[in-house]
Amino acid sequence: MAFLPVYHERNMKNIAQLGDKTKKVVLAVYAEAIKEEINILIYSTIRTIEEQKRNVASGASKTMRSYHLVGQAFDVVLCDGPVDNWNGYGKPDFIKFIAICKKNGLTWGGDWNNNGTSRDETFIDSPHFQLGSIGYGNDSFETKGIAELPKPVVVKVDVVKPASEVKPTVKPISKPIVKPATKPIVKPKPVVVKPKPKPKPKAESIKKIGTIKIINVSNAAIICDVPSSTKSQNIGLAPIGSRLPISGSVSGWFEVIYKGKRDYVNEKYGRLV
Repeated sequence: MAFLPVYHERNMKNIAQLGDKTKKVVLAVYAEAIKEEINILIYSTIRTIEEQKRNVASGASKTMRSYHLVGQAFDVVLCDGPVDNWNGYGKPDFIKFIAICKKNGLTWGGDWNNNGTSRDETFIDSPHFQLGSIGYGNDSFETKGIAELPKPVVVKVDVVKPASEVKPTVKPISKPIVKPATKPIVKPKPVVVKPKPKPKPKAESIKKIGTIKIINVSNAAIICDVPSSTKSQNIGLAPIGSRLPISGSVSGWFEVIYKGKRDYVNEKYGRLV
């Protein structure tokens, strides 16, 4: 079976929101990433003004002239299977992905001046890529909501042999053909083989290492899909005083087990019990 990233459907839906020219470039990049079997999650593309204001206020972004606002940028994270790896921006697969993006004319948020190093950058935004070559806000949205991967092009080449390799054709003297008596052909009945049903994939088993109690909130703490206050989606609410099992912690967040999946609660709102 051909490789596809775990979050392929979500990636395609997010790419579909980009501007037309940017989308064409990003689809080419994504197709090459699939060919190289790089498992990524494109978790953010176009952004509202309100979302950008919150990002600037939190320090996640430095400008209100973001290319996300005009559909010319996307944010990405590497995944280990279904688990997003927020510490994977130095891994070989991501370095390979950066090279693919730059080859297709995109600018990476870790090398804004495109000189091959991050050492001279004052602000590094590792998940961020943008199409700045067409100018800010110069994309169109005639195909918004539609995204299709480019189909591979097959080129047929006729091979012409040199004259020295071409043998002259000599027609043999034909003899009368005597056809043997033919027997009636009995066609065998087709055998129908019913495919066996595919076994249902087993749910991922998450190991519990402890429990937290929800504190420091007036009503309930928000449960997020990623460990980020600005780039996450709200999955649910944990009422004050309620308890949640955890499987670990990362960068100021408890990794909680919620409805059988890994989600996140800010460490300010939980206490180990």
